[in-house]
Amino acid sequence: MCGVEHVEHERTCPSCIHSAKERLRSVYGLNKHLDDQALHGVTKTGRLIAALPIPGGDAVVLTGPGSQGDAEIKPLRHGLRASSRPADRSHELRGEPLPTRRLLQQWEDVWRAELGAPYEGPVSSRSSEPGRSLLSTAKFLIEHVSWAAQRTESFPDFVREVARHAALLEVLLNDGVRPEAGAAPCFRCAGDLERHAADPLPCAHALAARKVAKRYDEPGFTTVHLLRYAEQHLPEWYAEHRTCQQGGTSDTYVCARCHWRYDQQAYWLTVREEFERAEAARRAEQVVELAKELIPEGLAPHQEAWLRSMYGPAGKPAEPTSLADPGRRR
Repeated sequence: MCGVEHVEHERTCPSCIHSAKERLRSVYGLNKHLDDQALHGVTKTGRLIAALPIPGGDAVVLTGPGSQGDAEIKPLRHGLRASSRPADRSHELRGEPLPTRRLLQQWEDVWRAELGAPYEGPVSSRSSEPGRSLLSTAKFLIEHVSWAAQRTESFPDFVREVARHAALLEVLLNDGVRPEAGAAPCFRCAGDLERHAADPLPCAHALAARKVAKRYDEPGFTTVHLLRYAEQHLPEWYAEHRTCQQGGTSDTYVCARCHWRYDQQAYWLTVREEFERAEAARRAEQVVELAKELIPEGLAPHQEAWLRSMYGPAGKPAEPTSLADPGRRR
C-alpha cells in the first residue's frame, strides 16, 4: 500500500492499517453532518441546497439505504472469489455518489462472506428502522482491517474507495484541505503527485548577523561598531541568507497511487524529465507531419513508428540518479 517492502508483514504495515482505520472514522464522523447540510447548507453561489431541483442534492443521496445483504454478494458465491470487489459498481460509470451505508455495508458483506459469518439480521439500514446501523458497520470494518489487509486481495480497492468517499464528503461539507496537484506524474508508476505542505521551518544556521547581535550586548560595542561590521560583512550575510530557508517550508510530493515520496529537488528533477519528454513528443509529431507532406504516397506504419522512436521520448523516464535520495518512502 505505501510502497515499502515489509519484512514482518506480507502486504501492509501498521502505518497503512492505521491510515485505513482513520479514513473509516473520518467517513463515519462526516456522515453525521449530511442531514444538516441537506437542510441548511448552501451552494457556492449562495443558493439553499434544500431549494435545488433535487432538494438536498448529493447530501440526500449519500444518506440513502444500505446494502441488501446476501443479494448483493450472491454473484461472489457463484464462481467468483469472496474477496473480490462488491458486485454493483455501475454508479462509478455514471458519476453518481454511492450512499455511505451502502458502500460500507457492501464491504462488510464481502468480508463476512470471506470469514464465513454472513450477517443474519434485517437488511434495512435506516436509522429509524431495525437493522444494521452505520455505527455497527464501521465498528466491524475497523475491527477487521488488520485481517483484511493480510488476507484479502481486494484490500487496495477497499482503501481506495473509502478514501475517495471521504474526499467526496469533505468536498460536499466544505471540510478538509484538498492537496495541490503536482506538475508531473510519478516516475515509478505514472500516478498523480500531490503536494503536502510542511510546517514553516525556522532557520537554525549560525549566521554572521546573529553572531554580531550577540556581541551587541557586550560592553563598549556601540551602534557605530555594528554599522561598520555590517558594511564589511554584508556580502557574507546576503550569501548565507540566500542559501537558507528562513521562515520558509520544505514541502514533499507524494504519489497518490504508489505513495512514493519526493523531496523538493527530486520533484523538480521529475518535472524537468516530464517537460523534456513532452518536448520530444512534440518534436516527433512535427517530424512525422513533415514526412507525410514530403512523401506523396504517405508513410507506412512501420516508418511512422521508426520516426517516433528516433525523435520522440525513449520509453519510461529513468529514475533520477543525481541525488543521493531521489525519492523517500513514508
